[in-house]
Amino acid sequence: RSVHIRHSLGSSFSSLLMVQGVVVDDGALVNTNPATGEVICKVKIATPEEVNDAVARAKVAQTAWAALSLEARMALLKRAIEKMKGSENELAGLITQEMGK
Repeated sequence: RSVHIRHSLGSSFSSLLMVQGVVVDDGALVNTNPATGEVICKVKIATPEEVNDAVARAKVAQTAWAALSLEARMALLKRAIEKMKGSENELAGLITQEMGK
């Protein structure tokens, strides 16, 4: 169910659409800090075709992932952790903003 809402996010956001509790503006989800109403970011809404393509790609990736040994999966996850190191404060800040704390 969709309803139009008014929000105090400034003149460029004077008329927004809310779909199932999420604000939508110009085909993008608007991620706001619930404590302040500040816009954190906008995220493009995928078309049905883009969703279908993503699901098809995910199925291919899952097959490849399932074929990996436990050791190979662990090595990839450790590499992902290494790439995130040093960004802990930035990530924590974004999560905190998104939660409105």
